[in-house]
Amino acid sequence: MHHNFQFKWTHTDLCKKCKVHHGFWDQWTPIREELIKKVPEAHDRFSDFRLIVTGHFLGGAIATLAAADIRKLDDPWYLANKELYTFGSPRVGSDHTARFLSIQSTLSYRVTFQNDPIPHMPFLDFGYWHTQLEYWISRNADAPKREDILFLTGYNNRLGNRGHDGLDKKVHEHYFGLSRSCSS
Repeated sequence: MHHNFQFKWTHTDLCKKCKVHHGFWDQWTPIREELIKKVPEAHDRFSDFRLIVTGHFLGGAIATLAAADIRKLDDPWYLANKELYTFGSPRVGSDHTARFLSIQSTLSYRVTFQNDPIPHMPFLDFGYWHTQLEYWISRNADAPKREDILFLTGYNNRLGNRGHDGLDKKVHEHYFGLSRSCSS
């Protein structure tokens, strides 16, 4: 995945002016067609199911693209019942992409923690934006209380993760008691 750190753009068919990070799109497209085909099949078989798309770190970027594609399926149910949860996700695309994804559904939850460095990449100065609505955990990421989580609006809000310097990669490893580090 070396190309993920080159910050190159790819134009997509998500929306007219949508551009996303080349590496994220490159990781999504090999599974895109098969996954998009399976969602209606699952809905036909289990009509009362809820689909939750989720991911952490690079998985959050891929989940964001997957949710966008699923929400474009030709049935109002797909738009209304597709929840997206990302944890410590990097920025996925351009301002047009972020705006499109943000208005596509209100069932998107972008969770960040303190000064996690991953949500700072790719850099805003390179034109990459986050989707709107951030749930920023200010402390105690393993078991946050309601008062530890701030709900923030805006695409580049400085009250949450973006407003914190002194980035610490260790905080990226813990969200809600789940650790991504390996134990020996």
